[in-house]
Amino acid sequence: MNIENRSAYRQVLKATSLFGGAQIFIILIGLVRSKIIALYLGADGFGVTSLLNTPLQLIATITGLGISFSAVREIAIAYEQREQEKLDRIYSVFYKWLWVTGILGTLLVIMISPILSYWSFGNLTYTYAFLILSPTLFLLAFSNGQSAYLRGTRRLVDSAQSSVLGPLMGLILSLPLFIYWGMSAIIPALFLTTITTLFASWIFFRKARPNVVHMTLKTIFREGMGMVKLGIVMTITGLITQLVSYIIIIIVSSKGGTKEVGLYNAGYSITTQYVGIIFSAILVDYFPRLSAINKDNLKVREAVNQQSEITILLLVPLLLIFVILLPFIIQLLFTKEFVGIIPFVRLMALGMFFRAISWGISFVPSAKGDNKLFLILEFVGAIVNLLFSYIGYILYGLEGLGGAFILFYIVYWLLLYIIAYMKYDYKMSYSYLKIVVVQLLLLIVGSILIYLNHTSFMLAFIIFVASLLFSFYELNKRIDFTYFFNEKK
Repeated sequence: MNIENRSAYRQVLKATSLFGGAQIFIILIGLVRSKIIALYLGADGFGVTSLLNTPLQLIATITGLGISFSAVREIAIAYEQREQEKLDRIYSVFYKWLWVTGILGTLLVIMISPILSYWSFGNLTYTYAFLILSPTLFLLAFSNGQSAYLRGTRRLVDSAQSSVLGPLMGLILSLPLFIYWGMSAIIPALFLTTITTLFASWIFFRKARPNVVHMTLKTIFREGMGMVKLGIVMTITGLITQLVSYIIIIIVSSKGGTKEVGLYNAGYSITTQYVGIIFSAILVDYFPRLSAINKDNLKVREAVNQQSEITILLLVPLLLIFVILLPFIIQLLFTKEFVGIIPFVRLMALGMFFRAISWGISFVPSAKGDNKLFLILEFVGAIVNLLFSYIGYILYGLEGLGGAFILFYIVYWLLLYIIAYMKYDYKMSYSYLKIVVVQLLLLIVGSILIYLNHTSFMLAFIIFVASLLFSFYELNKRIDFTYFFNEKK
């Protein structure tokens, strides 16, 4: 392997290890929080929290206009070009638009709070809860904006530290509230989490704060429209995703009640948080890198394959040990009330493999600025996801949702691959294909052993060791661990 390729692989692994380490702390914080909610609030507490938070996230997506995402692209380009004046100007426009989106989100929640309460809970009981939580959308806009600037200027260490500090402070402040107030602590805890997230991002952002350029409102509007146009596309796609998630929760709530929602949310969150160790690195580092080379299809192909190889090699051993230890993890993190989610979570873990192989390709259209195609793919994907989820839950309950999760990401990956092959000349490299086949077989065998015989921990553990050794061998070929760790020192 040539020096250039080794350097590229090392860059990917460095970013992944950095944000993976941060994500481990975030997961631990989330798990402690989940344990506390399970002990003091039960499954109903999970359900209420989800039914409050999900519509707020949906509205934040709508009113945010996607500018926190699109701004990363603009900031990254200016930063790579070392144009400080352009960077200052982009931030100044971005900052003014954050005020607009933050106020818009807050006002919208205030106006439709009764509707949100009725949609989520079937009554108007939680109208005041949504009113109280409405300012969180204003705070969230600036928190996302500060984080976007850190990512765009490649301040990866600051971004990682910020992502850990916010949830940690939120946990520390929320802990006594849950202990003493129980269900009544849900609203103030959600508020506190937003505040601490904003404060944490500000601590690191202030060190890199750019100069604010004074411009007329007309200029701000005109120069900001580029970010807004791209952002609207991202908003629509994010809205579709959030809406599907919300509809699934409503379906579960209408058929199974808030307790079932709590079980679903607990299973979904623990899986996504666990796998987020890998995906967070992709989100923060991968997209800016891909955007910088978007005009060269060959370089794009190499970047996608390199990122995807590292992702699968790191992910599958994590998924296998997660599947093996899940009964112990559930009892440790929650209560016996949550044991029933184990089959659902194991199916989701298998689905995460197919999510991972589709993830790398999914960024290509947006990095290339092919917004129309990106929007169409997301829309089609959302429809298929909702259809599979509805049928799966109606027929088989939570296990059906797990199966639907797997089936959806298989179909989604095939669709993305065909489109990327036809339009961007993307092809899986032989080395990437080999990794996918080997690790998928190991994951399937390990999952089947546990599913068929819950006592087959030793056999499944052998499969985990095989996956781990294979990953180590393949990673060492690409980065040379001896050189990699000496360099870090």
